[in-house]
Amino acid sequence: MDLWAPTNNNWVEVGFNLISEATGEVRSFDMISDRYAGVDDGEHWSEGSQNRRIYVPRIPAGKWVLRLDPETEAGKAPPSFRVRLTSGVPHVSHLVWVILLLFVIPTLLSFSKLTFEGRRWAESDFTSAGAERDEDGGDDK
Repeated sequence: MDLWAPTNNNWVEVGFNLISEATGEVRSFDMISDRYAGVDDGEHWSEGSQNRRIYVPRIPAGKWVLRLDPETEAGKAPPSFRVRLTSGVPHVSHLVWVILLLFVIPTLLSFSKLTFEGRRWAESDFTSAGAERDEDGGDDK
């Protein structure tokens, strides 16, 4: 869900209510567009954002009604605001988790194999490369 408003040293807060026509279930969210800027001791500063985005958990299939409840400071309302709802947007965190799992599991398996091979050859008369060990435990060359 995206909210954009041309705020300039003011704010607009919008309450979103998604209402299921079939069940009457209500899911509520709030977002604020606020942008402030100025000059303090000769230095420019700014804070806030005109653009906000939140990811809403999966909504069950069916018909839903969106009710908007905007609020702003009296006499300083921006001339308009824009809301965009998009469904079925993949979340980047899911991709990150898949990539991590694809690299973590093979790395753990490789480490496990290396430690196993080290323990297996530790008490052997030969090295893992096939050379014979000296009496004092060093490798022959």
